[in-house]
Amino acid sequence: MRRRHPDKEIESVLQFAELNGWRVVPGGSHAWGRMYCPSRSDSCRCGAFCITSVWSTPRNPGGHSRFLRRVVLNCSFGQSIEDDAPRDTEAIMEYQFTLHFRLGHTAELKDADLDRLFEAGCDDTSVGLGNPGHVALAFCREAASALEAVAEASAQVLSALPEAELTEAAPDLGGLSDVAELVDVSRQNLRKLMLNHPTSFPAPTHAGSTLLWNMAEVLHWLEQRGGYSLAPGLLETTRATWTTNTAIHRVRMRRLQRAAR
Repeated sequence: MRRRHPDKEIESVLQFAELNGWRVVPGGSHAWGRMYCPSRSDSCRCGAFCITSVWSTPRNPGGHSRFLRRVVLNCSFGQSIEDDAPRDTEAIMEYQFTLHFRLGHTAELKDADLDRLFEAGCDDTSVGLGNPGHVALAFCREAASALEAVAEASAQVLSALPEAELTEAAPDLGGLSDVAELVDVSRQNLRKLMLNHPTSFPAPTHAGSTLLWNMAEVLHWLEQRGGYSLAPGLLETTRATWTTNTAIHRVRMRRLQRAAR
């Protein structure tokens, strides 16, 4: 029998994960342990969070436990899971976003790396270790603005992992299903809006076999239309991640231009 997590709310989520096939392995210092997805397939919706780090004393235990529960619910292995957890009804303004980094020194993070992240101030994040050579950090952070939250979080990660490279901030690009999930409507409803308003509905950023939109544009359109409930800070967050990704693309373009000379 494994040892229990010191936080009752997080321990409850860990038991919920185990009931749904996840393996919970204690071990570490600031990182109390890790959760392992039972699927671990390329098609699993967990993605980078097929291996998720669990903090011992996160800055926001409620936010950390809520994210861990979402990871389990998103797992393709258990898509029929019924979530009977009580909903958080407190009006807390917090910015939720995910930063993806490419690791420069190792294929995966060690416990010492996780300790450095915690000590750098990333105790309000859940760390996804499912993609070798990369790490995803899902933050739940309070700040004066979403852009400040993203910038501060990125700087803290890079101070702990100086060889890492920020590759993406999310949520930014997404399909209709991704946007529909954010505003709690069906994909069919959103697709009907797109078809019924072809001149005003935002144009997709990527128009291949899979259509992708800048979520900030679609959320702004829905807000202007009215009748849709956007979570506090959501539109601001998507604008901040869009700004961050634009800056990342500029850096890559300059790097490519220098290499071509």
